[in-house]
Amino acid sequence: FYRESTNRNRQLVGGQTVYLEKDVSETDRYGRLLRYVYLADGRMVNELLVHEGLAQAATFPPDVRHADRFRAAQRAAQRAERGMWGG
Repeated sequence: FYRESTNRNRQLVGGQTVYLEKDVSETDRYGRLLRYVYLADGRMVNELLVHEGLAQAATFPPDVRHADRFRAAQRAAQRAERGMWGG
């Protein structure tokens, strides 16, 4: 679901002002910046992509601030058979 996820992310954040939230770490082991991304209306892009079945919930300690939200979003996507969870 790389293409679908990428397209949806562009729809959500393209041309928008976004707000970034740091957890514990600055970057992952590959040097990528780690941030939670929020839209101006307060919705978290990371969570939306999981909820829509376009991303999987994955947390890596110590960066687990929103782990429960991501797990709940994934369960909802699985129950509704959205995105990658579609039957």
